This record gives sequence, C-alpha cells and structure tokens, in this order.
Amino acid sequence: MEFEVAKSQLATALRSLPAAGSLGFEGLLRDILVEVTTLGFGLAKSGPQGGSDVRSLGLNLFEVALEAKRYRAHTVLKVDALKAKLFETWENENGTDLWILAATRAISATDNEELTLAGEKLGITVLILDWPPELRQLPDLAVLCAEAETALNQHLGGCADVSEIVTAIRAHPNYLAAAGRLRGRLIKPDIGYAAATRAMKQWMLGGLASDRNAASRLGGK
Repeated sequence: MEFEVAKSQLATALRSLPAAGSLGFEGLLRDILVEVTTLGFGLAKSGPQGGSDVRSLGLNLFEVALEAKRYRAHTVLKVDALKAKLFETWENENGTDLWILAATRAISATDNEELTLAGEKLGITVLILDWPPELRQLPDLAVLCAEAETALNQHLGGCADVSEIVTAIRAHPNYLAAAGRLRGRLIKPDIGYAAATRAMKQWMLGGLASDRNAASRLGGK
C-alpha cells in the first residue's frame, strides 16, 4: 500500500469513529497512550471535563491530559477555545505536566505557537499531534497510531486494513526519527519541568519589576 493511500484510509477511519466514549476516538487515544507509555489512563466523565478528555491515573509519576478533537480536514478549530481547555486542565486538583492536543486536522504553526506559549506560562508542556494534509507529510498523530498497532486493531480492525496501513506509515523515511522524538516527549522523566521552570522565572521577574508588584506577591499592598 502506498503511503498517501494509507494516510487517507487512516484519516477516514479515525474520522468515522464516534467522538466520545470508550469505543470512540477518545477511547482509541486512551488505549494508544496505554500501549505506548505502559502507564494507566482513563476517560473523563461526560459533562465538564477539566480541560481534557483523557487523563493519566493517580499512580503515574507525572500528570498527562489529552484533548481529543475528531474533526474533518476543514472543520474550524478556534485557538481561544483550546487555550481555555488548557487553562481548565491547569486548574485540575492534580495539576498537569503534559497537555496533548490530538486532532484529525491540521493545526497551524501560529496556533501551535500560541498554545505552546500559553502552556509555558502555566508551567505545562504542550504536545500537538495533528494531521497536515500536504503530500508526503507524515502526521504526528499517524505516527502515534502506528506505534500502537494492537490498540489500532481493536478499534479500527473492522473498517480498515490496519496491518497494511501501519506498514506503509512505518515505511515513511521520517518515521523512525518522528517515533523516537514522540516517545521521548511522552515518557521522559522530567516532562513538564522545563515549562514549570520558565513559568516560575516569569513570576519571579514580574515580582521584581516594581516595589508594588513585590509587595503584592508577598501579601502586602
């Protein structure tokens, strides 16, 4: 199977899933994260979700939250709404070290940068897994899917030739480097530390900017 055919078939299969629930796009991503990281993940309950659809379970060494967006290629995705989701997950009682946005459409470089900067201000590392439509472009979301063939078979085995799709995706010349980079970002032990350090630095610099700010940070007037 040619790469572009595999990419198209995988995109169609992902977009055909229900958006929510254990049998939907959210459930697939939960099972993929479990397979790739060997950590525990659970789905958020329906209703207000604290800025994420999938969250790592309490026994993990770091907190991961994933926002799943099962969209068509040209569905509008507003960055302000995504930043609000990021802020909501920061407010979660367990906090968040890594916030993942998984979308079945492309996220612009500008939106990616805005979300990354918003995460840094909150001390959260942001990882965007999207689906660029350009020919020969390897989507990070496709890489994540190909790294979890068991989960992909469980969720898509009835509507796609998963084995051929995975083989074609893995044959892309950039796949090994992309997969290594992605796994590193998902499981490295200091995840979120750099973003948290930058956020603390900005907070301290803001407090030193004037006597009024310093007094306010110390509880004065």
